[in-house]
Amino acid sequence: MLARRCIAAAIISGTLKDSVAAVGYFDEAARVALAIDDKYNLRDLYLYRTIFYKERKDFYNAYENIKKYNVYKDSILNEETTRNIAEMQAKYETEKKDKAIGELSASERIHQLEIEKQRAIIAGNLAEAQRKENEISLLSQAGELQSTRIEQQAAELGKSELEAKSREQELQLARAEKELKERQLQQQKQTRNIIIGSVVLLALIAAGLFNRYQLKKKLQQQAALLEMRNHIARDLHDELGSTLTSIHILSQVSRNHLEKDQSRAFSLLEKITEQSRHMQQSMSDIVWAIRSDNDKIENMMVRMREFLAQTLEAKDIAIRFEAAEELLGYSFSMQQRKDIFLIFKEAVNNAAKYAGCTLLEVSFRLCDDRILLEVKDNGVGFELEKVRSTNGLNNMRARSVSLDGRCDIRAEPGKGTTVLLDLPLAT
Repeated sequence: MLARRCIAAAIISGTLKDSVAAVGYFDEAARVALAIDDKYNLRDLYLYRTIFYKERKDFYNAYENIKKYNVYKDSILNEETTRNIAEMQAKYETEKKDKAIGELSASERIHQLEIEKQRAIIAGNLAEAQRKENEISLLSQAGELQSTRIEQQAAELGKSELEAKSREQELQLARAEKELKERQLQQQKQTRNIIIGSVVLLALIAAGLFNRYQLKKKLQQQAALLEMRNHIARDLHDELGSTLTSIHILSQVSRNHLEKDQSRAFSLLEKITEQSRHMQQSMSDIVWAIRSDNDKIENMMVRMREFLAQTLEAKDIAIRFEAAEELLGYSFSMQQRKDIFLIFKEAVNNAAKYAGCTLLEVSFRLCDDRILLEVKDNGVGFELEKVRSTNGLNNMRARSVSLDGRCDIRAEPGKGTTVLLDLPLAT
């Protein structure tokens, strides 16, 4: 009774959402029922605990309790079946003994009645003889009825035994099915754990590869930055270092000639001025090439126009500049922009210094997915074979190769000079 009351209190506590109290009452009921081995209370306890945990989505504890419930339910059912069969067997055996005793008594009574019937016939008392015959018939029928009842009990007993065997087989099948399900659940858990482990491993591998990619990208960025620094340092050294050295030497020489030969000193100072201007222009070109907002081709075109005006207007050289609109929007990297501009600058400077031209034409156009930059003058021209190895021409060709392009120089005496830079559009 105490166990039943604890189970009822646990159910009420669960209804009131007091899980702690419900678990406490369930545990107390289990303690009491186990102490007296009360299978009926244990069966009901595990059933209600299954319902309690299922309502709270605690499927692990619900599953563990339903397993114990089935064990006690099957045990109780087996005990009741065994007890019923034993009672039926005892009743059957008693009936058989009673039948044997009754048959013996009935046989003796029938024998006695047969004797009495014969005596009545001999005495001429037919009514008494008929009464004895009727009594003999009743005793025979009672014996047959008892035999029929015993046969029915035997059949019921056999049926009960068959049902018990069938129940036992069903229980064995249920146990086998439960074990199979448990193995399947275990396999599913193992499969799930393998899948989870594989996913985690793949995630770790992906994270490692991503970190490696980021590190590689960072190293590439650092290498590109280092390369950029090296280019800037080399440009500063090439463009400014030699010019500063020359200015320094010219300054010393001009100071020595200042009192002795002023005309010579003034000539040297003019060279210093020119080289200073050249150095300033080179510094401006380097700064322009570094700035990322000059990546667009239209910015390069503006820079080219400015350089043309600064270089040629003072020499009264007319300028014709043409640029295709379809090039607007394309971009160059810093190194590409710098090399293209320096090739252009070298071609313009050569025309200004040596061509003796009155017109310089610059064309920037797109042709068959290639970019063409053409610088053409109407000057005196020259024999290309005689000056092919000059530093300026070699530098232009070398820079065009670094751009995956080519630089063609066409010149004839008296027919001017044309410099054509041919670049793939991908650059």
